[in-house]
Amino acid sequence: IPLPATLLDILLAFNMATALIVVFNALFAKETLDMSGFPTILLFTTVFRIGLNSASTKLILSSGDPGNVVRTFGFPAFITNCSNNYGPYQFPEKLIPLIINNALHGKQLPVYGDGKNVRDWLYVDDHAKAIDMVLEKGRLGERYNIGGHNEKQNIEIIHIILDTLREMLPDGDPRKQNISDNLISYVEDRKGHDRRYAIAPDKIKAEIGWEPETMFEEGIKKTIAWFFEHEDWMKNVTSGDYAKYYQDMYGVK
Repeated sequence: IPLPATLLDILLAFNMATALIVVFNALFAKETLDMSGFPTILLFTTVFRIGLNSASTKLILSSGDPGNVVRTFGFPAFITNCSNNYGPYQFPEKLIPLIINNALHGKQLPVYGDGKNVRDWLYVDDHAKAIDMVLEKGRLGERYNIGGHNEKQNIEIIHIILDTLREMLPDGDPRKQNISDNLISYVEDRKGHDRRYAIAPDKIKAEIGWEPETMFEEGIKKTIAWFFEHEDWMKNVTSGDYAKYYQDMYGVK
C-alpha cells in the first residue's frame, strides 16, 4: 500500500476474507490473542489517537451510516469500545505499572487531583478474549462495549496495589520496606480530566456470551507477578526519554 494511505485505502487493499476490528482504547499485551486461521487487521487508538481521526473511523465503519465500507464494499468490520486495560507489557506512563514500579523503588506515587476519579478496569486477557469472540460471533458493522465490571477510584487502586505488594513480597526482600502509604503525593490535576469513565457491556454478553472473568483483586496479583518476573523489561522502558516525560507530567522525580 503506498503511503500515506487512508483507512479506506487499507481496507480495499485486502481481500474480503480479511476482518478489520477497530479497538478504541489500547490493547497492549503480547501473544494473548490467537488469530491463527483468521486473517485480521487490528487497528488501535494508539494509531488514530483520540479525536477527529478516531471519530471519523467510527463513522466510516458504523452500521448506521448507509455509505460505510461494510454496506458499500461488503467488508467484514467491527468496532469495539473498551474500558481501561491493565496487565503485562503495559507502558509505565499508565497508572498501574507506574505505581507498581515507583512503589518498588521507594519513589513518590503521583496522584492527580484528589484521586477520586473513577475508572473501570479490564484485565487484558479478558479484553483479548472478547475481541476473539467478536470476530467469531459478532454482527458485521456492529459495535460492542467491553467492560470489566471493576469500577474504582484511582486512590483505591493505589492502596490495593500497595497492600498487594506487601502481601506478595517475601519478608527478606529489601523492596518490601519501600512500600508505604507515605509515598502517595497529590499533584495538580490534568486539565479536562474526566471524573468517571464507565462502560456497559450488556450487548456483548447478550449477543456473544462474553463477560469478564478476572476481578481486579485477581488481575492485579497476576499483573504484579508478571512485573516481578520482567524487571529487566521495566528497567529498559523507563530509561532515556521516559525520565523526561515523567518529570514533565508529574513534576516529581
